[in-house]
Amino acid sequence: MEQLSLEQLLEKATSEPQYRPEFYKRLLTDELAVIMQRTTPPLPEDSDDDGDVVIANFPDGVIPVFTSVEKIYDKGVNKEQLLHMQLPGDKLLALLKGQTLVLNPYSDFGKKFLPEEVDKMLDGSIFEPGAIDMQLPQPQQVRLGIPAAYPEDAMKALTELFATRPMITSAYVGMIQVQEDRPPHYIYAVEGEGDLAPLAQEIGMLIQNTRPGEMFDLVRIPGNSFDEFFYKHHQPFYTK
Repeated sequence: MEQLSLEQLLEKATSEPQYRPEFYKRLLTDELAVIMQRTTPPLPEDSDDDGDVVIANFPDGVIPVFTSVEKIYDKGVNKEQLLHMQLPGDKLLALLKGQTLVLNPYSDFGKKFLPEEVDKMLDGSIFEPGAIDMQLPQPQQVRLGIPAAYPEDAMKALTELFATRPMITSAYVGMIQVQEDRPPHYIYAVEGEGDLAPLAQEIGMLIQNTRPGEMFDLVRIPGNSFDEFFYKHHQPFYTK
């Protein structure tokens, strides 16, 4: 994924959820461009003063943002050279906080960002897995089982992600019920080498994007009370 341009990630993220975490990360680190427009008449060519300029927006107030300067001129929408500004994504998004944005509006693939989504990118909450690495207090009872129906869409997306992450050695999915009065939900167990904490956010976000609104848990094995269930009574859906 690191070899893909931001434009390529945007295209893939529209239909392939496993690319969305990396797309959001790169959106914060890569340079983005905006069109600038003058608010005062042009000054003489020999002047060192550019006059007053502001970030341009569409008539409805939406601000166009571009993954590169070249995307400003896609499909010949803008034929004349325009003033522009480039900043790292996190700095530009912070500058435009509270605004509705549209990424690459003149291209075949674009995306609209509401203020709430921009806020989640800036504070990092968009990467939160929505699940916790469970440390169950004893003697709390849980029920573990093999799913009657597997989350095939999430498993497919995770398999494609893990294929690009050599530190992941295997992954399982089961069902867990923590309390009698609550319905069971999926639990994903991941085995790997080194520090997997940063990857946990990416995995959790991918599951959320694939199965929105669905509760799940995410644990690392070995190292907790679920080891025996997954190693002795289950088969991995992914192996290195």
